[in-house]
Amino acid sequence: MKSGHRIDYKALREINPKTARLAVIKYLESSGGNISDTARVFGIERAVVYDILRKQQQGDLTDRSRAPKSFPRRTQPEVEERVIELKNQIHLGPKRLSIHLKKHCGIAVPYGTIRHILRRNKSKLTYKLKSQRTKLGKREFIDWYSAKPFEVVPVDVKYIRDQKALSKEQIVHLHGIPNYQWDALDVNSRFKRVAYSREKSWTNGLCFYRWAISYILEPMGLRRELPLQWIMGRSSVENPGLR
Repeated sequence: MKSGHRIDYKALREINPKTARLAVIKYLESSGGNISDTARVFGIERAVVYDILRKQQQGDLTDRSRAPKSFPRRTQPEVEERVIELKNQIHLGPKRLSIHLKKHCGIAVPYGTIRHILRRNKSKLTYKLKSQRTKLGKREFIDWYSAKPFEVVPVDVKYIRDQKALSKEQIVHLHGIPNYQWDALDVNSRFKRVAYSREKSWTNGLCFYRWAISYILEPMGLRRELPLQWIMGRSSVENPGLR
């Protein structure tokens, strides 16, 4: 039996895959099992018809799962459990967790893999990282151009091992040099004080602020004469916080 009538199998399948396959089977039975004619009428390949027949023999005309049956590169469950356990205990980030596992447990897990493990198992994490972002409000206006000497002194800190700005040779040359550079720059006289530290902490920030104050202002007798506006990020001199 040959027919010039065409049936849109793809449109039927979008509505209901099981119903579309049943339609192919019914037409195949009515055409005496003609595979070629059935494929031509429904606008599909013969291999699709054979696949539908195999699904009929298996007793399941629904879509198969496209998930892979094997995961040869998947991290072992016991390693994932170990990562989650350490995260809840010592609260380290992916990179430091990777170093800790290799050094103390003898397990080599890339930090990118640890990041994916933590992302997949958020419900198992008892340690929740709180966001440090707070609403600081509108930034106070400061007239930089009319400031008197040592009246407005921005204080900043930067990571000097910037891999985007420095080459590999320059980073190697910095071996043994502290990681952070602290700057205090007077906007009027351009007088600048620089210090270095191995860590970026509130303590180091406060020490640098006190050191700059004692070196610049106290010997010059300016501390009582000028209303100082020392700035660290968006914090004032009374609260020298760090970004």
